[in-house]
Amino acid sequence: MSEKEKRILETFGRIIPELSEEKKCFLLGFGEGLAFKAGQEKEQFIHNETSGIKELQETELERMLVKM
Repeated sequence: MSEKEKRILETFGRIIPELSEEKKCFLLGFGEGLAFKAGQEKEQFIHNETSGIKELQETELERMLVKM
């Protein structure tokens, strides 16, 4: 874990007990939204990488067929 990540956790650890329930709910929703978005971006990255490999393989196959 990076130093910045440690500072973030320490800061939230100190402040969360002092927050109202409304603000805790807001913070939880915000965090869950960030996690959801990060998951979507990761899936899209994996899809793009996989698609790129497939396109590369198809291009290589086309080259091989042309040589025949």
